[in-house]
Amino acid sequence: ILLYIYILHIFILLLLHFTLFISLYTIILINIYKEALKDEEFYKFSLEKNKEAKQRIYKLLEHLKLDYVTSHTNFIFFHSKRDIRDLGPNMLKKGVRIGRPFPPFYDWCRISTGTLDEVDLFIKGMLEVYKA
Repeated sequence: ILLYIYILHIFILLLLHFTLFISLYTIILINIYKEALKDEEFYKFSLEKNKEAKQRIYKLLEHLKLDYVTSHTNFIFFHSKRDIRDLGPNMLKKGVRIGRPFPPFYDWCRISTGTLDEVDLFIKGMLEVYKA
């Protein structure tokens, strides 16, 4: 029984250390993000690039005649008309990881904007997968 108590004691200590590490890590990240928001020029640049990326994706989806939800974020949710469990692996073969299934909407897909190069890769992959 002493062995079990000893193991439990070690487990609790490890859990406390892990919790402390996560807490400190979170505090550091919050401070980094706060400082990043002070860089007005980079903030505007990021918003503009995100807007440009979304416009490229919207144009593609319209070309493929796929409905989408207009986004105010860095991702787009669109009606792929294909089961996401099939579309996902096909796009991964093209070098693009798309969003997970959102039951019961298995024929809808979420794609993050990423960099413009990543968006171009997504567009190329979609055109190949949809043979458009």
